[in-house]
Amino acid sequence: MLSVFQIFKLLIGIIVFIFIMTFFLDITNMYSDIGGSQKEYAIADAFDKTARDVYTSGKSAQFSGFEDLDVLMYRPPALLFGSQKTLSVPLFMIPDKANMTLERRCDDYGWFRFCWILAYSDRGVILFSPLENTDETRQEMENFVNALPDAYSYGFCNGTYAKVSTKQTFIGFINGNMAASTFEECDIEPKDNMRIIVFNDSEPSEGTIVVSGRQAKEPASDGAKVVVFTNADIPALVTGGVDAVLYRQDAFGSELRAATRIMLERTKLVSQKMLVHNAQPCIECATPYPKACGWVDIDGNQKQSQSYNDFIATLQSLMNAVGNGQYEDLLRQSVNDYENLREAGCEI
Repeated sequence: MLSVFQIFKLLIGIIVFIFIMTFFLDITNMYSDIGGSQKEYAIADAFDKTARDVYTSGKSAQFSGFEDLDVLMYRPPALLFGSQKTLSVPLFMIPDKANMTLERRCDDYGWFRFCWILAYSDRGVILFSPLENTDETRQEMENFVNALPDAYSYGFCNGTYAKVSTKQTFIGFINGNMAASTFEECDIEPKDNMRIIVFNDSEPSEGTIVVSGRQAKEPASDGAKVVVFTNADIPALVTGGVDAVLYRQDAFGSELRAATRIMLERTKLVSQKMLVHNAQPCIECATPYPKACGWVDIDGNQKQSQSYNDFIATLQSLMNAVGNGQYEDLLRQSVNDYENLREAGCEI
């Protein structure tokens, strides 16, 4: 027969044992979580480094580390994997745990380039629902497809039916039999690697992006998120929706503002060196010719190219306009001004 004191010691021993085991289990789980987090961060860092290398070198690269992540989402510029990693270069992608290709793309404006990374796998699927099957819709669809990777599959969503094909085959159908086809409202639930683009002016449903003219909408808790986009925004729109377009436009505006400031100062300096002397174009001499890069032809007649002062004035206006986001017309004007200077031999 156990005494009361012995029973008390036994109970105390059991309690102490449970406490010690619980403590060691907590410690084990904590170090396991730390190890898992470190591995996930290492994968995210490796992807960011690959993106930076591609952005700097212009050489495409492969990345295959995402298969070891339990969770993978991307909301530019944040890579989400349980925690998050803010990527250091503009990048757009449909995240996939399969092998991904990263390539640099640049929008060239002559005197300014905006570069970014497009990351994609061969499992991406883009479905179109052209409820308004017009010439404008077919042209817009072709613009979308041409802006996206060849590796994606493309097709139509017609009610509950979807058939995909290669990029080349799909463009052939757009320019061929599509005009005579009719389409029902898409009733397919999109998968993680799928995007559904609806062409009409309806309200967006979950998992779809509705495009009408230059406006895109997607569902939100308080109605719909809306953005005005350009052809340059299409990869961002398809891969990441309205928020990705807003991120791209903000990144573009920041780089444009910095580039305009630099180009403005550089052009002011260069224009002071564009002088006329001995029938040779753009050679320094004692007398400045501030209005233009010019030269004298063999008959002694002065020839004048597009004025550097015009380009400077456009850049100054552009600098002010970038801050409020209303800069498209001035950016086009700056491209024209710069091209005129190039044609005259003032710029390379």
